[in-house]
Amino acid sequence: MAQRRYSKRTQQRELNITLVVLAVIIVGAGLGSISQSTLLLVTVLIICVATLGAAAYYYFVYRHTLTYQAGLRQLQIADVDNMSGVEFEKYVADLFRRQGYMFETTALSGDLGVDLIIIKDGVRTAVQTKRYSKPVNQAAIREAVAGMKHYKCTQAMVVTNNRFTRLAVQLARDNNCELVDRDKLIELIATRI
Repeated sequence: MAQRRYSKRTQQRELNITLVVLAVIIVGAGLGSISQSTLLLVTVLIICVATLGAAAYYYFVYRHTLTYQAGLRQLQIADVDNMSGVEFEKYVADLFRRQGYMFETTALSGDLGVDLIIIKDGVRTAVQTKRYSKPVNQAAIREAVAGMKHYKCTQAMVVTNNRFTRLAVQLARDNNCELVDRDKLIELIATRI
């Protein structure tokens, strides 16, 4: 893939050089036989064509980059689906660290429903992570909200690689618990790139 991008860049460079050389030849040949206004018009036309060509090239490179990053995000979420629960906890902690959060981990067992605590601007958030192959139910929200009080946090959050059930969403809304589902997790991963 890198080789293909290199050859496209090389082709674009060669096209730009060809356009400049062509412009120089036309301007040089026309110096003696073309009036000043015609020469100016030809020069402006060549500059416009070269500018439009460069803009089109960079637009396609930009679109390709977006497509590539979307594919990379999908690859990463697929990797997340294959992680163990402990690996997922560490991965989520790293995602928040890259967003500027400090974090504390809790004990692996007996954590009272909180896997990690993220801290930013003095706000402590109790985070429950659930790497599941099925939608997360309301038990995870209950655990996060209960653990929030124990760890002296002001907010609760549940992060999953999947979706939440309808009852889980309602319970989270009633308890002001933030939910990070698969789509939001992909966005978090994307900001890491």
